[in-house]
Amino acid sequence: MSNSGPANSSTVNLQPIMGSFDNNGNILQLYGANGVPLTLNGMTGVTDGSNSAAGQVGEFVTSQVLIASAVSLTTDTPKNVTSISLTAGDWNVYGFVGFAPAASTSLTHTSGSISQVTNTLDVTAQQALTTPAIVPGATLEWSNTLPEARISLTATTTIYLVAHAIFTVSTLGAYGTISARRMR
Repeated sequence: MSNSGPANSSTVNLQPIMGSFDNNGNILQLYGANGVPLTLNGMTGVTDGSNSAAGQVGEFVTSQVLIASAVSLTTDTPKNVTSISLTAGDWNVYGFVGFAPAASTSLTHTSGSISQVTNTLDVTAQQALTTPAIVPGATLEWSNTLPEARISLTATTTIYLVAHAIFTVSTLGAYGTISARRMR
């Protein structure tokens, strides 16, 4: 019995492939005969340390508020710390919320979330984090990492990093970072 190839063989029209390479011979990008960049399952990637372009898998969006610019909170009132604008697509969104109380502030509850509604905690699983009561006794800042959330959008949407606290006696500020990476 001879092996002459697959029973359902077909003719394949092979096109020449061109490429760009770095000084070490690593492939930077492959191009088809028509000069269009080749993709793998609809995705292109970068190997030169640059950012993915808007709309491409790997696109990264972030916003940060530093502790020096912490947003003042009112007790038991959710407040936006910062926000990002995401276009239609499938995104992994994550971040952290930090709290900066005055030394005499007494905290009963702190929480943070990733939310699609301004000044509103989203208590959906995987999008919020709550911490127990604390009385710092001295100026003490701390932050909580929020769980990564998958957010699928059909239109451009603002995503908020929201802080919430129940506190008495003195003042409390919130700071943090929200980031998103396009997954598809």
